Amino acid sequence: MELKHGSPLDLPFADGEFGQVISIDLLHWLHGWRRAIAEIARVAAEGASIFICMVSYTVRHRGPIDLFAVVETLTKNGVDVQRFDTFSAEKSQSPRLFVSGVKQKKTKGKPSAGSPILIPREVGYEGP
Repeated sequence: MELKHGSPLDLPFADGEFGQVISIDLLHWLHGWRRAIAEIARVAAEGASIFICMVSYTVRHRGPIDLFAVVETLTKNGVDVQRFDTFSAEKSQSPRLFVSGVKQKKTKGKPSAGSPILIPREVGYEGP
């Protein structure tokens, strides 16, 4: 195994280098969490599994992170989001956001609609 040091905002890996990308309890520490998600999508190969777990509140910048903003950022970066959810072990804790998806294959022309997304009722989204 090779260890590399770098910034999550500018990962030191080639485009499409990984068949699986996992980020656990990191993104909520970053001011530029959207940029870090774009980097995750960039280094994921076509068909790669992506799993993100983060707290719904930025620690350093004291602002909420909207679950739908995370899903939207992934989708804009070519990830077919297949499931997302929130979870809180204790009422005093900020909820954790869980998002998983698959990096889409690049296609010419119109992008695909992707897979249906399961939205748990607890999230409170009623839809269009």
